[in-house]
Amino acid sequence: MLAAIDSGSFPIAWSESGGPAELIKSSGGGLLYEDPSPESIADAMMRAALLTPEARHQIVEGGRRFIAENCNPVVNAEQTLNVWRDCAQTGGRKRST
Repeated sequence: MLAAIDSGSFPIAWSESGGPAELIKSSGGGLLYEDPSPESIADAMMRAALLTPEARHQIVEGGRRFIAENCNPVVNAEQTLNVWRDCAQTGGRKRST
C-alpha cells in the first residue's frame, strides 16, 4: 500500500480492511468503500474514475506527502534506535518526567 501510494497509484480499499484502510484514512491518499460487496467496490471505482484531474492530483499528492513525512526509513530507524538506547539506559523502565 505504501509503495502504491508513493508511486502515484490511487488505492481503493474496504473501510474495515485494517492497515490499508488506516493508511488511506491517515493519508487521504485513496478511496474507501463501506460494504464489501461487488456493487460497493464498483461504486468506489466509478467515484475514482469520475474525479477531475485536479481532485485526483490532490489525493495522489496528499498521499505522497504523508508517505514522505511519516514513512521515512532513515527517520524510522533513528526513532527505533532511540527507543532501544532508552531501554538499555533505563533497564526497560520508564524514565520519570
